[in-house]
Amino acid sequence: MIFPGADKRAQSDVLGTALLLGLIVSGVAILGVVGTTALNGTQQQVGVERAINSMTLFDSRAALVGLGDADTQSVTFGTGEGSYEVQPDAGRIEITHYNYSEEKQTETIYNASLGAFVFESGETDIAYQGGGVWRRGANGGSLMLSPPEFHYRSATLTLPII
Repeated sequence: MIFPGADKRAQSDVLGTALLLGLIVSGVAILGVVGTTALNGTQQQVGVERAINSMTLFDSRAALVGLGDADTQSVTFGTGEGSYEVQPDAGRIEITHYNYSEEKQTETIYNASLGAFVFESGETDIAYQGGGVWRRGANGGSLMLSPPEFHYRSATLTLPII
């Protein structure tokens, strides 16, 4: 007995192999795109963390020199995604003494530009300014990473301006 169409070749093996190869290629492409995006985000985050560590080290070493505990210090800043920049006119500091006696006099003791040493990467800025390390993120908010060195004891303010 001869079946109708028995003399024609079946295509199920060829189509199955083509579909399987297509799924494999599509899966690899999707993993490549997702993996690259995740890797780029991780690399940027590591670069920012490295800059935070470098700036914190710079803060402690600048304080040693600024307070006279050392003549010189050095810090190596890593390379990577982002750039370092000195901004000489960034921010101001004004120290005013308010006399609350009967004369009610005020006296400006110090008024000058602070300047800043800034690392910029994407929408994140890390800055050394006024003896402290600060971080500004994409939302515009700032976070103190390392506080400036100042002390107030017995009506005496010690505020080294580095």
